[in-house]
Amino acid sequence: MKSYRPNVEMQKRRYSLRLSLLRLRKGKPLPTQAIVSNSEPWIENPRSLADAEAISDSVERSMEGWSLK
Repeated sequence: MKSYRPNVEMQKRRYSLRLSLLRLRKGKPLPTQAIVSNSEPWIENPRSLADAEAISDSVERSMEGWSLK
């Protein structure tokens, strides 16, 4: 017999709906503002090795900032 594996995306939607309904019942307003991105823009079309290295250095700096110390 095949084991039951729920669809992850459906579970996410159901959980989100459940949270929003709980907020409505408590009288808290739902968040209306979208989360803004705070990421640094990369070079859109890297055309040289120097552009690729700049992107790599940026990734390394951000990884060092987020690493556990």
